[in-house]
Amino acid sequence: MTIGLQFDPISKDIIRLVRQAFTMRNQQSNILFICSDQHQTMAPGCYGHSEVHTPNIDCIAAAGVRFNRTYCQSPVCVPARGFIGVSSRAWCEDFAGCSAG
Repeated sequence: MTIGLQFDPISKDIIRLVRQAFTMRNQQSNILFICSDQHQTMAPGCYGHSEVHTPNIDCIAAAGVRFNRTYCQSPVCVPARGFIGVSSRAWCEDFAGCSAG
């Protein structure tokens, strides 16, 4: 007996990602996390700036993953960077005396 299942496009993508995760679970990931601040989003060339030349970052971005919609939850840089290390929202911890209270 054959059962014909039909999946919507999103379900197919999820199934594909789960299969990839199981296939790659024994492989070690190479992750390079570059964090910079004090500039506009469009500053690196890989984000479309025509006058700033960043060939190395552009090459890394072309070969890897680039985030097009990232948002900072804090206008102050210390809490914004601090949440990366503790995996919580910036104002849930007291980073350098910058608590929400």
